[in-house]
Amino acid sequence: MSAGSAAARRHAWIDLLQTSGPFLTVPVADRVWPAGLPAVPAATRATVRAAMGELIASRGARAQSVTDLVLREVLGWQDLALSGADVPAVLSAPVPEHGLTVSADFALHVAETQADDEVEINDLGEGDDSDRDEAVPPATRPATTGGPWRLLGLRCPWGTHPLTRTVTHGWAVSAVSAVDRLAVLLRARDVPLGLVTDGRWWALVWAPRGRTTGAAVWDGSLWSEEPESLQAFVALLERRRFLGVDDADLLPALFDEASRAQEEVTTELGRQVRAAVEMLVTRLDELDRDADGTLLDGVSDDDVYAGVVTVMMRVVFLLFAEERRLLPSDDARYDASYSVGRLLDQLRERASLAGEQTLEHRTGAWHRVLALTRALHAGVAHEDLRLPAYGGGLFDPLPVARSRRRRAAAAGGRPHRAANAARRAGGRAARRAAPAVLPGARRGADRLCL
Repeated sequence: MSAGSAAARRHAWIDLLQTSGPFLTVPVADRVWPAGLPAVPAATRATVRAAMGELIASRGARAQSVTDLVLREVLGWQDLALSGADVPAVLSAPVPEHGLTVSADFALHVAETQADDEVEINDLGEGDDSDRDEAVPPATRPATTGGPWRLLGLRCPWGTHPLTRTVTHGWAVSAVSAVDRLAVLLRARDVPLGLVTDGRWWALVWAPRGRTTGAAVWDGSLWSEEPESLQAFVALLERRRFLGVDDADLLPALFDEASRAQEEVTTELGRQVRAAVEMLVTRLDELDRDADGTLLDGVSDDDVYAGVVTVMMRVVFLLFAEERRLLPSDDARYDASYSVGRLLDQLRERASLAGEQTLEHRTGAWHRVLALTRALHAGVAHEDLRLPAYGGGLFDPLPVARSRRRRAAAAGGRPHRAANAARRAGGRAARRAAPAVLPGARRGADRLCL
């Protein structure tokens, strides 16, 4: 097992969360918790189980008391947690265009002396950390931690999912979610982290100024069934994550580290896709010359380029969606007849057995990709395999393909061979990067979750 696969197994909890926008990545999580997440004490698990049971039975009537229990006892915030009248009015954000004010319902407040005291206590408990202090200088502290206010929170009406868009008190012409409202408050008060909860649903929100909002949602009613989910919740939001660790390991710094790494991966993926696009366009141009200009006769350069870019973005999207299990890649029929990731493996196997030259005489790979994109666009209603119709412009059958069907047939399938060869080269590069692509590809792939 590779090091990357082992790390992914140790941090499979990331896949248990519903995320929107940037979130922690496996490399960052594995740096902080190289042996996996710490276990939650049995007594704490029992407390959470009982509290969630009472909350569900009361249909939310005990939401406030359960929320306070989770913050103060489970996460260990104790005296650092402020709520209700103890939260100062300054922790609010007016929204003049809607005639509203968003205010924090609870907050995590850490005085500078408290932070210094707890860091010293942790240092004494872990021995001589002089080497670590040199490796993580004070300059690594995130650009903003919100000062003494480390986290702001909003309470939602019972049964409100944090990412569900609703019209609240005439908030806007278009509905917004509780996460969106909290993001406005966080940026206004320059506090990067927040929590949204109704007692059952818990959303950790990252919304620094000038950056994309990220959110991860936990279902508290499943914490007893998914202990790794509870471990992640406690590990990320416990008291020491805000004031008892090195600056580089504070929660805002972890989000910043993951976000910057994702941006680098996205940039590299863009470079690889551009290279693959150039390869495919060059190959099509060569085939057109071999056909004395009849292959692309009447097709503008813009149409050729747009079609090639669409093909490559489809491949990137599909590889990412399959990697994240947003498509039924664990279904035997899908895996054998549709999967792009499996197709790449099959092409490699055939090339190793009979040589890559034999692939020049096959068109099945191209038609398989077309079948999958059309299935995603229009849906599949078969007794053995069902896919909803997602629509969208990316998977809409190419207008060029529809209008040039006769010309493509007359060309003897040569553009199919060109696309197939280029996709093998570009697809390999895309597949290596796709699992870590979050900022760009995830925004499109998240539509499959709706």
